[in-house]
Amino acid sequence: MLAAYVDTGNDYDSQQYRSVAVVGCVARHTVWKPLEDAWQAVVVEEWSKRRMDSVEDSPYFHVTDVWTFSNPFSRRNGWNEDSRRRLFSACTDVSADAVAGSMKVVACLCPLEDYKRVCEAVPDTPHLVDICGNWCMAHSAASDPEEFTKEGISLFFDPSDPIAGSINQKWKHKNTRSQWPWSLVRQKRFDFLPE
Repeated sequence: MLAAYVDTGNDYDSQQYRSVAVVGCVARHTVWKPLEDAWQAVVVEEWSKRRMDSVEDSPYFHVTDVWTFSNPFSRRNGWNEDSRRRLFSACTDVSADAVAGSMKVVACLCPLEDYKRVCEAVPDTPHLVDICGNWCMAHSAASDPEEFTKEGISLFFDPSDPIAGSINQKWKHKNTRSQWPWSLVRQKRFDFLPE
């Protein structure tokens, strides 16, 4: 069975951004466990070098928090430019190794100006989140059509990601869920790591 982890970058309703990015990683379930183990080892190693005693969370990596030195990745907890760069580099190496193997990356960048122009010309244009949700589902499935058709796919999202809501809405409609390709979605979970 395939597993797809999808995340949206930027706020599609914000005046602050000029585009919205959607990135997903797709692989067979058997590929994910070694990747997760290697990723977690890198993150745990970097956390162990910091003053993270006051942090109740298990070691994790969230790009926005690391990039902005937000808690728990604050300077007060011992993070600096070098440690941040090492963590990014190590996680990138783990990801690159996985992608070089049998993992696929699907990515989409939508310029908001173009989307707004299309909406003005075609008022019935679906919401950007719905377009991106359909896009990520289709491209995740197309990454390994044989496995998708044979075993289906599991979809994983951050619970606060707008695409999670869009996918969830489609999943709730019995008519949609009974049609291909949605009929091959075996599970959807709103977290990043399956247990």
